[in-house]
Amino acid sequence: VDDSVRNDEAFNSQVLRELGDGLEFVNSPNELLANTNIIKEIVGRYDSFLVFANDHIRSHVDVVKEAIKCCPKELKYASEALRADRDFILEVVGYMGYALRSVSDTLKSDPEVVMIAVQQCGSALEHASEALRADRDIVMAAVKENGFALPYASEALRTDKDIVLAAVNQNGLALQRVSDEFRANEEIVMTAVKECGYALGYASDALKANREVVMAAVKENGYALGYASDALKADRAVVMAAVKENAYALMDASNELSADKDVVKLAVKKDGLALQFASDELMANEEIVLEALQQNLKAIRYSKLGGETNKRLLNKVRLMSKFVKPEAFGFDDFLQEDNNRLNKDLLLTNEHVVDYLGYSDLPGLFVNKHAKDVYLPTVKKITNELSND
Repeated sequence: VDDSVRNDEAFNSQVLRELGDGLEFVNSPNELLANTNIIKEIVGRYDSFLVFANDHIRSHVDVVKEAIKCCPKELKYASEALRADRDFILEVVGYMGYALRSVSDTLKSDPEVVMIAVQQCGSALEHASEALRADRDIVMAAVKENGFALPYASEALRTDKDIVLAAVNQNGLALQRVSDEFRANEEIVMTAVKECGYALGYASDALKANREVVMAAVKENGYALGYASDALKADRAVVMAAVKENAYALMDASNELSADKDVVKLAVKKDGLALQFASDELMANEEIVLEALQQNLKAIRYSKLGGETNKRLLNKVRLMSKFVKPEAFGFDDFLQEDNNRLNKDLLLTNEHVVDYLGYSDLPGLFVNKHAKDVYLPTVKKITNELSND
């Protein structure tokens, strides 16, 4: 493009509108950058706009506001004067606390600015002055908004029990950021696991063996059982509480309890697929397998009963319940369309499900040409039959 075109205002305006970061390609951007209407139109559409802007635009309050709303990191390209403008920054950190990282050093030492910033975004504490990271009120406000802000506090405040308690109360996983002394403190760990059971993984070994702490953790998240001591993984009440919250917690139960009929029954009633974590003996127990099938027919894949017994139990499930949804049979996995055409290959989840429904002539695997004439009518027939039962 020759210079007459490159210097044309209309041409450059179009470049700006089409390519917000195209300022590096135009010859005379200064005049265009002074046109705030053009700028405000494009800053909302492109990142990294201010990096190419001139001082006029970088100092323009409205334009900078628009830019940082779309991309907070843009504030660092605002003029030095604007980043030191207290009123402007107070407004910005009120809705974008982390913008504190880009303000002047003077404002990073301003208690009011920093307090407003950490109340909106606790992790903004990272960018406060050293003196304010040692200010108890500011640090408390920060960890109450985001427990993970704790590491940014001064060393003295990181060892303040009340500060640590506030942090783990906001986010139990903040326990991973505290000292070993606090990880061994029962009050702090109990607070953490009540907020997030997974925090048990960061507790001291002694507290992982504390029955009350572990019970609180598994009640919040059954998966926390995986962090408990071996002795508590064999504690019937603890394991029952864990599988009640999450059936898959059965995977971390002791061998003895994965063979406990009551424990396993509780798990498979909640999620039939938890049958996979039961002992081999209970995978071959008709009562347990039936419970699992009533919750999820796909649990049949984990049954260690013979084929004929599986078919009989599947039939029994149908007789016992009239509320089985078609999705339970896996049809949702095979009715996905791609450009209004069925997948090339369709495979039923389990041949026993087909037999159970009484459609033994329906092939387990068939290709697209069969879908329209065989598969879909059959699914419709099954769906209607189930709906009318």
